[in-house]
Amino acid sequence: VCAPGWGQRAYLNTLPTDAWYDTSIYNTYAENDNKGSWDHDDWRLGLDYDLSDNTLIYTYLATGFKSGGIGDVFRETDPYTGEEINVRTSFGPEEVMTWEIGAKTTLLDGRLKLQATYFYSDYDDMQYASVGSIATTHRWEAQRDENDQPIYDEDGNPVFDWNTVPIIAYYTQNVPGAEIQGIEIEIDWLPYENGRIWGYVSWLDTEITDDWITKWNYDPVSYLNLSFDESLDSEDDVLQVNLKGNEMAVSPPWKLHLTIDHAFFLPQQRTTIVPWLTAHWEDASYLTIFNVDKHLDDMNFVILDEDIRYTDDRREAWSMFHAGVRVYHGRFMAEAFCYNMTDEVVQWWGGAAEQVAKGSFSMPTTYGVRFGYKF
Repeated sequence: VCAPGWGQRAYLNTLPTDAWYDTSIYNTYAENDNKGSWDHDDWRLGLDYDLSDNTLIYTYLATGFKSGGIGDVFRETDPYTGEEINVRTSFGPEEVMTWEIGAKTTLLDGRLKLQATYFYSDYDDMQYASVGSIATTHRWEAQRDENDQPIYDEDGNPVFDWNTVPIIAYYTQNVPGAEIQGIEIEIDWLPYENGRIWGYVSWLDTEITDDWITKWNYDPVSYLNLSFDESLDSEDDVLQVNLKGNEMAVSPPWKLHLTIDHAFFLPQQRTTIVPWLTAHWEDASYLTIFNVDKHLDDMNFVILDEDIRYTDDRREAWSMFHAGVRVYHGRFMAEAFCYNMTDEVVQWWGGAAEQVAKGSFSMPTTYGVRFGYKF
């Protein structure tokens, strides 16, 4: 069952408080089915070799498969036109072949552990999930002017009317072909008594390798000077783009992460004090798969090329520092910590609308304490 559309708020406000006990106000949807089936055979061939008592080298070649999906059935009735809206999302299976070669070794009498690996993955129909519009409907809403300010009538009351709005869903598409390769090096080092340094450095290269003709979905209203209704037309030639050659979202070429700590032992108090410091750095990357600055020539953007950098989906390189101190006493643990010490503002994911960045951003400088007990 489904409650009346929340866009009809004026109607809901007229109902008595016990109205929800009356089942006649609900619409019963009998059809909400969708189905699909997929199968695949996979294999893995690997080789491990002990180069010495402290060093292992390995390699493998393998295939992988991720089933397709039916997504969901989005169904509702347009409260203005009475038209039934029924959208069934679906996506195909993902296949990949991966080759990896690496080594693990222990050096300096066990005080230094190193791991290094190179990997290469070739994807067919990679599954890519994002938020987007799947259909449109109408909502009874207060009207706003071009500056997004409420419009009032002569009596000072907000003016209401029906607005065309998108139905937003998180759904999955298939990228026809993509390649990902990279190198990862991990270190765990005890450089001196009671001291420890550990972390990793990585290099990553991603690319859409096949033609992928899809709808331009990165703030099309502002970038292409379209009306809101026009920006939702997935068949409009103006909105068609080939994303071949683009990089994957949030895939920085270089990344570095290091933590250092030192343990102070107080045997008489049966207490250990461990201060620590973490540094993290990431290279510039794209927040979305659209890679805006790579399409200055094949899309009719109305924003000047030199101004694209103020509104595009490229995230500049960033760094962040965290620190804290842990105290261990028997089964008890206490820690005082500070995250994002320099109060960096980093956008984790998202895009833009009306030339304003939208999405999830890093927390500001955050500090606190936590306690633990081991049973």
